[in-house]
Amino acid sequence: METTTSKPILVLGFDGVLHSYTSGRKGAGLIPDLPVEGAQKFCDNALEHFRLWIISSRCCQEGGTEAIRQWLIKYNFPPGIHVSDSGAKPPAFATIDDRAIQFYGRFPAIKRLLEFESWVDVRKAHPTHIIKWD
Repeated sequence: METTTSKPILVLGFDGVLHSYTSGRKGAGLIPDLPVEGAQKFCDNALEHFRLWIISSRCCQEGGTEAIRQWLIKYNFPPGIHVSDSGAKPPAFATIDDRAIQFYGRFPAIKRLLEFESWVDVRKAHPTHIIKWD
C-alpha cells in the first residue's frame, strides 16, 4: 500500500484555479466566489496520486490561510489538501496556476509576456470561450 508521503506534490494556485475569482481581489480574508467548475472532483481524483498543496499570495497576509481553509470546507473539497502557511512553494512534481508560463529552455520575448492573459482574463472578454483538456 502506498503511503501519503511517497506521493509527489502537486501545487495548485488558489485564485483563478480553485476559486473562480469572478469578483477579483477583495482582500486576503474575503473569498466571495464559487469554485471553478470541476475543482472539487479534480482534487478528489488528484489526491489518489498526489499530495495537494495550495499556494497563494493570500497566505502571506493576515487571515488569508484560514480563509482558504474555511472556503475549502464550505464548498466540500476533500480533506487532506495542505494550505501553505507562508505562500512558499514546496518542491513539487508540477504546479497548476492561472498566471504561469511553462519554460521550455528558451525565455519568451518581453512583448509576449506583456500580452499574457490568464484564463480568467479571457473568460471575462469572451464568456463563451471554453478550453477543454479532457
